[in-house]
This record gives sequence, C-alpha cells and structure tokens, in this order.
Amino acid sequence: MGPFMPTQSVSVKEDTSQYPLYPFLWRSLYEYPPEYREIRATAPISRVRLPNDALAWLVTRYEDVRAVLSDARFSRDAVKNSPVAALAPNDIFNHSLIGTDPPDHTRLRRLVTRAFTPRRMEALRPHTFEVIDELLDQAEQLPRPVDFQSHVCYLLPILVIAEMLGLPYDEREQFVAWVRESTAGTEYRERMSAGYQKLIDYLDSLIQRKRRTPGDDLLSALIAVRDENDDRLSHEELLALSALLLAAGHETTATLFGNSIVTLLRDRTRWDTLRNDVSLIPVAVDELFRMVPTTDIGGVFPRVALEDVTLNGVRIHAGDAVMAVGDAANRDPEVFDDPERLDLTRQHNPHMSLGAGIHRCLGATLTRMELQVALQRVMERFPTLRLAVPESELRIRPMAAMRTLDALPVTW
Repeated sequence: MGPFMPTQSVSVKEDTSQYPLYPFLWRSLYEYPPEYREIRATAPISRVRLPNDALAWLVTRYEDVRAVLSDARFSRDAVKNSPVAALAPNDIFNHSLIGTDPPDHTRLRRLVTRAFTPRRMEALRPHTFEVIDELLDQAEQLPRPVDFQSHVCYLLPILVIAEMLGLPYDEREQFVAWVRESTAGTEYRERMSAGYQKLIDYLDSLIQRKRRTPGDDLLSALIAVRDENDDRLSHEELLALSALLLAAGHETTATLFGNSIVTLLRDRTRWDTLRNDVSLIPVAVDELFRMVPTTDIGGVFPRVALEDVTLNGVRIHAGDAVMAVGDAANRDPEVFDDPERLDLTRQHNPHMSLGAGIHRCLGATLTRMELQVALQRVMERFPTLRLAVPESELRIRPMAAMRTLDALPVTW
C-alpha cells in the first residue's frame, strides 16, 4: 500500500502502535486474512491503524456492516477530506456517483437508474454472448498458453459497458488503456491521475461528437439531459459520471471473472459440476461473489461519520473514518451456514459484495449477467481448460486498485 494523503492525522498524544495495521496482509493469493475472522468473533467494531498512523473503525459483523452502509450519518462525500480516502482511488471512485451523498447522489443516480433495470440488462444478454464468443474465437487462435486475464476477462466487461455508453469500437484500445491507468491504485497516484485526465479529455471530445450526431446509447441520453436542463446535470458531472460508468462498469467483473476461474479450477469437481449443468451457474455466481474477494480493503468503499453514532454499543465520533468490510460480513456465521465453505448450490445468499443502501452497486444486475454468460461460454467452449502454471506463480496486477490477476495463463 502506497503513501497516504496528509489530510488528517491523529493526536500525537495517542499511541497508535497498539492497534493492528490495516489493510491486513494476504498470506497467499486466495487465503483470506484470518484477522477478519478473529476480530469479528472478539471485537466486531474495533480500531485499526492505517499506514499513515491515522485510525479508522473496522466493522466486520453482517448486521453492523449493513447498518453503516444504510445510514446517512456515514458519509461518502466526507471521505475526500479524510485520511481513509487513500484506501481507494480518489479520481474516479471518490467523486461522482460513488463519492457523493444526497441530494446530489439521489439526482445523479436517478438519471442513470433506468438504463440498468433488470429488463434492460437481460436484453443485453445476447450481445454479451456475441462479445464473449468473439473474444474466445480470438483466444483460440493464439499460441498456448493464453493469458485469459488480458485477452478475455479484462476485455469482456469493458466492451459491454462501452457498447451501452456508445463508445466507438475502433477506439477501444485507447479508452481501455486510459481506464486501466485511471484505476492503477494508490501506489501509482500520479499515473492514476494522468490516466483519469486522458480519459476525461477523450470523453469530452466524444461528447462534442455525440452532440452533433447522437446515437441510441446511454451517453447520448445523458447529453440530452444535460443540454435540455442544465440544473439537472452539469458538464463536469456528465464527464465524471461517464468516466465512472466506464471504469466501474468493468473493473469488478474483470477481477471476479479471472479469480472465479482459478477458484473453480482449484477443485476440478466444481468446474465439472457447473460444466455438466449450466443451470447451476446463476446460483454459483452469487456464491463466487460472496467468497472471491476483489479488493484489499474488503470490497466496500470507506465512510466518515457526520455525527456521533452508537453502533452495537460502540461510540463512533463525528469525523471518524469507518471501514464497513463487506467481505468479512460475507463470512459471518450468524448469517451464512458454514461460511468458510464455497457452496455452489447455496440458496440463502444475501452477500454484501455489491454493497447495500443507496450506494448499492448500480450495475449489480449487469455484473451478474456478464459473469453468468462468461462462465457458461468458457465451460462450453473450453471444457478441459486448466491452469498452465502452478497457482503459486499467479500474481495480483501491481498497478491495480483491485485484486486483479496480472496474468492468467491457461491451456486446454
């Protein structure tokens, strides 16, 4: 984890060394840090020390995590002026829709919600099959082993969301590169900011083109909202919202896609069970959401308390940073039977991987659909797929805000 923004620090009189350092270290690629389980069992709301010696509250029980994510007293907007801001990229994810509170959040979300209804996402399923088939056709022509992360997992979701937004297909190499830079992670803040600016400049130019020649796409619709009623959407908000939809619309899916393939291949019976009965895939996808972590900070964006709040008997003061860890909530034995076991037939699965409350992931239905389609088609097209290297050689991409594989060498 890289340097933190010096926006706030704890009192020099307080000895922070007594608190565990957060984020916790991963012992291996898929071994979830045991500290979460220990803290949830003994002190589910407790203090942790950030790398800049500032403190934050770590919330790990399911009901407490849901309470934080659903309570307006825990702000996303206030994160911008908190040391916890550095735990997530601030150019995209701490601005626009994800980084705002009501009433701005309500206004912005209302403008795009209709584009992400379950009915509209289901209508995208045939196109998603076309995209994954094209990517798999290309992968089939490559010399083996094939890096599935780069050639398939990363490209599928960004091409689907780009189609929704109306980004030209022949410009995909440019905007894919800039999205990757803009989500590089806190260790590479300068590169992240530079990539974000390039993406914004590109979108600004594209918006001007679409004003002259609008299409039947989400970006053209947002431009119309902006031009017809300036007080509903400023130009800066339009740019930030477009960048957010493009970046957030693929990063989680790309990460889960690659890591889910590895998770299923770790026990071949899991892979074969789904391959032999693809009707099980929708339920299995939710279980993969629950069990496959996507970030080092627990999958949910930080909050800051706007006023003093008592949560499960613990007093959290105004200005305190709060980490409500969805990944820890997903393994709460009070909610999930045998929570540490990957159960691809689990029926009761109210996981927190897509958030809760007003900031619940706008593209949740899209992400589910993409993963369902992707896993089905990969299993149908490459039933003997296997890792081409030992799992111990897999690495997380060094310039990433998420636990995205740097490469996924496979063969069949």
